[in-house]
Amino acid sequence: MRTVSHSLNLFPLFMTLNLRFNPTNQGILKGTKNLPDIPPLTSHDFIEKELSYDFCLQKTEQILRKNISSIPKKKFAIGLSGGTDSSINTILLSQREDVSLKLFSIGFNDQSDEFEDARIVAKLVNRDYKEIILDDIISDLPLMVWKFGSPKSNLWPYYSFKTVKNLGADTTLSGEGGDELFGGYYFRYLKYLQRIPKSPFKRAERYLYSRTRDWIPNQNKIFGAKFKKNGKSLYTSNDLISYFSPTFNNKLSYMNQIFLADFNFKLRFDFNFVDTVFANKEKIKIYSPFLKPNIIKFATHIPHKYKLSKNTSKMILRDILKKNGAPKKIYEKQKQGWGMKPTTIWKGGLSDRCERFLLNGTLVRDGWINKNLLRYAYEFIEKRKNSNPEITFPYINKLWDMLSFEIFYLQRVLKESKGWSISSW
Repeated sequence: MRTVSHSLNLFPLFMTLNLRFNPTNQGILKGTKNLPDIPPLTSHDFIEKELSYDFCLQKTEQILRKNISSIPKKKFAIGLSGGTDSSINTILLSQREDVSLKLFSIGFNDQSDEFEDARIVAKLVNRDYKEIILDDIISDLPLMVWKFGSPKSNLWPYYSFKTVKNLGADTTLSGEGGDELFGGYYFRYLKYLQRIPKSPFKRAERYLYSRTRDWIPNQNKIFGAKFKKNGKSLYTSNDLISYFSPTFNNKLSYMNQIFLADFNFKLRFDFNFVDTVFANKEKIKIYSPFLKPNIIKFATHIPHKYKLSKNTSKMILRDILKKNGAPKKIYEKQKQGWGMKPTTIWKGGLSDRCERFLLNGTLVRDGWINKNLLRYAYEFIEKRKNSNPEITFPYINKLWDMLSFEIFYLQRVLKESKGWSISSW
């Protein structure tokens, strides 16, 4: 299962470090009890070795087969997108005769839905397959924030684990790690490699700011008076950049530094973390064949030229798919990410909830968030959502995260909700 990440947009420190809000503490933040269950890697882990492409291809498939064959006999259900990682998991698991396997795909009644590709994989392995359309996830946002226990927007993996349970299964396979270990973010790498900065700070800055959907031009104005002392902000973007810069202070190539940053932060504190929390909440066992120590130990040393080229990404994994009978449409499919366009959720209820709960909400009232910035972002979106929708994406993501923060604040800090339920939501 794979989600579209907004891991750096709400409140970058909350999102990246998964910290919790604590208004009684002068420092404002305290660590959450929930921590990633994957240990971080170091620069030594990404030192490339002199290996042949054929060896890397054969060894990767051998390890993945071993990891999947060693999973105990269970009732499985796997969410499909037709993407590389979920397709490999499904094809290799389906070759076992001792497991019960059901397949499903979840869409959002949006142009990003991947049902067509998911059907191809389901037909290839000849297993039961179900399609689910979610066209009102904003209604469940308070429930998802409550279950997750931290303010966050991209929480729809909750539906995947709920579906696994509804299909009568108790186990699923995750494709987490495939992108981070095998170069899956091709659409971002090209931006990273333009005029590579020399200093670790500048490299970290490039890494963070290349994710244009996560930043708006007046980013630091989002904080209210409670985040200021003697007229100065207690938190700036440079604080976040400084946190990331040690990852870029080593002798690795810039590409491998990016791989290291993606693994240690995006994967551990966002993608895998969300999956792990919801799997535990729904009592579903989740196996991640790409995150077993044996594959991590091998894949991190593969030369990055075998992972991506000027034309494509995840070359090794695509060739594994091709070798195992996947059609060209699947093994050449470009990275998409599971989620919906921001304008879809804006029109599907986010605009209304922001207007009713956020613009004059408790975060504004208590001085944590700047009302003027929220109002500016809201009006920016409304004016351009039809004529130039893509330019509104970062602003929509920002308000979406702020709304999640408002929900969390009501539920966990002020305790004004009845459990997860927000009055008049």
